[in-house]
Parts: sequence; C-alpha cells; structure tokens
Amino acid sequence: MNMDKDGQTISLTQQLAQWADILRGQAAAGLHYASNIYEEERYQKIQTVALELFACATGQELTAVEPLRKTLFARSSPIPSCDAGVIDAEGRILLIRRADNGLWAMPGGGIDVGETPAQAAVREVLEETGVTCEPVALIAIHDSRFCGTEYPSSSIK
Repeated sequence: MNMDKDGQTISLTQQLAQWADILRGQAAAGLHYASNIYEEERYQKIQTVALELFACATGQELTAVEPLRKTLFARSSPIPSCDAGVIDAEGRILLIRRADNGLWAMPGGGIDVGETPAQAAVREVLEETGVTCEPVALIAIHDSRFCGTEYPSSSIK
C-alpha cells in the first residue's frame, strides 16, 4: 500500500507520478545551477529517470515523452520557500545565524517538490536548529519580486 506524505492511500500510478515530479524538480534545479559538465551529466541522468517514471505512470513509451525533456522537464521553476516563526511558551523567538551573510533570521528554506509549506517549515526548523515544532498558522505570502528580498540567483526577474 502506497501512502502520500499525509498518510493518504494513493495508487502506484500516482506514486510514480509524484516520484517523477520530485526528480524532475531536483534535476531542473541542478541543471540550472550546475557549475561544470560533470554536474550537468549527473542531473541529466536524474532527468532521464524522471522521464522514465513519468512514462511508466502515464502508460506511454519513453520516446513519446522524450520531447518533454526540453519543456516541462527542463523548467527551472521559481523556488518557493518558507520561514518559520517559532515562539516558545516564554515568548522567545527562535533565530538562526545565516551562513551566507551572518545575519540573524528565522529558520527556513526551499519547499521541496510535493511538500506543503507547513511540512517544509517543520523540516527546515528541525534541519537548521534540531528543534521539533508544530505549524499553527500561515501568516503571510510574499512575492520576492515586490518585497525587496529577491536573490540574484532567482529565476524570475
């Protein structure tokens, strides 16, 4: 029996499609940021596996889905991200010191393909601080192009 991240039963076809999408996203991001031919080759292999899984999930031949390599499977989507405002019973706010610029910030990072913002926030807090937390509310959604936080590597200008 296959389960999604929320414990819901899904078919094998749905599971294959989810895995294909996760690998598609990782390959597209990797190809976008690859700094040498060896990295490009590795991410192209991941992209090929994603295409093969997609073909299996849709009942198509690999040759039928191969044209998607240069369109759907190559898109380096904007990377949604999340920050978590973690406040303890005493009203203290959990902060991390960023590795890239040394500034203090709330824990956070990129939302993985197939992951909800809440799941990503919990994962990022645990990865960055070792603290387990439970999401309570979504506070805000911002578009980095309009709120002054756009990073130079952003794929949307």
